Amino acid sequence: MIRENPKKKISKQANNVKAAMDKNGEILIEGQIPGDFIVLAKSN
Repeated sequence: MIRENPKKKISKQANNVKAAMDKNGEILIEGQIPGDFIVLAKSN
């Protein structure tokens, strides 16, 4: 979606965010998540 934006700058920024999230083992979830499902991750 955003990574397919015709504006090169937006597309590049979205790709950089995705690459950083992949590197850090993160995922992006859209919407609201009930607090019962959230578990704090171990930090380094």
